[in-house]
Amino acid sequence: MAEIDARLRTGAQIFMKLIEQRNQQIAGAAAIISRDHAFQEAFAGADQDRPTTLSALESLQNRVKADSILIASLERKLLFDTSRPTLHDVAFPFPGLIAAAEKNQSASGFVVLNHQLYATAVTPMLAPEPIAWLCSGFRVDDELAREIQSYTRLEITFLAPQIVFATTFDGKQRNRLRSILAKDVSPPMKQVISLRIAGETFVSYALPLPAENGMVVALLQRSLDSELAPYLRLERTYLLLAVLGLLVSAGLAIWIARGVSRPVLQLATGAKKIAEGNYQHRVRLKQKDELGALANSFNQMSEGLAERDRVRDLLGKVISPEVAVELLERGVALGGEEREVSVLFPTCAILPGCVNHFPRTTCSRFSIITSPAWRQSWRSMAASWISMSATHSWPSSAPRSHIQTTQTAP
Repeated sequence: MAEIDARLRTGAQIFMKLIEQRNQQIAGAAAIISRDHAFQEAFAGADQDRPTTLSALESLQNRVKADSILIASLERKLLFDTSRPTLHDVAFPFPGLIAAAEKNQSASGFVVLNHQLYATAVTPMLAPEPIAWLCSGFRVDDELAREIQSYTRLEITFLAPQIVFATTFDGKQRNRLRSILAKDVSPPMKQVISLRIAGETFVSYALPLPAENGMVVALLQRSLDSELAPYLRLERTYLLLAVLGLLVSAGLAIWIARGVSRPVLQLATGAKKIAEGNYQHRVRLKQKDELGALANSFNQMSEGLAERDRVRDLLGKVISPEVAVELLERGVALGGEEREVSVLFPTCAILPGCVNHFPRTTCSRFSIITSPAWRQSWRSMAASWISMSATHSWPSSAPRSHIQTTQTAP
């Protein structure tokens, strides 16, 4: 905001320089007219031929592109007015300019004439002494305001209380400005203020203009919305970049999360399949990172479990499940054990045959007990045991004398 205020004040200084230069140009144009020899001759016969003098005056007006030329007598009486040809012998409307010209040989300023604003200059007509005062006026209109705008890059309005003489605004903004002034709202002089005109905010700076017969103000304005537009565009650009960065970051985060979660989910699914007994399930990951190594270890574990299950199933077919479990848990080792075994036979009559069929054993002692009541059942039992024992290789170092028999009473 401070930068906008500085630009506005700089524009105001440029505006005042341009006004001074224009007043000097107007004063120079007035001096040319006052020294024109043909016009001086026409003015000398003005009392006898007024229309000829007015025609010569209008010709000079067109030559210098003035909008109005007035001539006043040394007594400050209006003699000629090109904008009002019939008006004469009345008090000159701008005596202050003549008073300033008497002191400085010329004077310039702004005047309000017929509800229009004019930039005027007053110079004496010399022949060779002053014989009258010539006042040339240039109307301040929208074209002049736009010309000054091209140098200052400001919105310019020339106004008086409740009157807009010229402005660079057009259409809706012009009407809105007039409605504001119709409420007798006068902006403070040489202060930066904000005005809301037709939905747009303007930073405004009012400059008083030297005027002969009224309070004339030049209102210099700069659109705050236009000044902030580059910053707003930059802000939108940064916001867009931030949103794009956020979206890209979110996309990358999702991609990375999926890259981690998918292998983990596959491993979890594999673990569930293994828990259900499906040892053939394999986790297939193409990654060569830690997750890939974990998947390979998982597959090796599955193969190991499948092999163990196959061995357990094979052992279960030849031995009891309890023995298979013990073998799997304790391992298999070659060798033997010494145990005390008691075998009950129904009669001792079978003992000779039994003893003859026993191989040498590592058992330390057999206690054979017979009972007539159990004879028949134990015969078949002993025969099965003998048949099983005959299939094993027994150490020859164990003497048969270790087998002891005991017969019980029938």
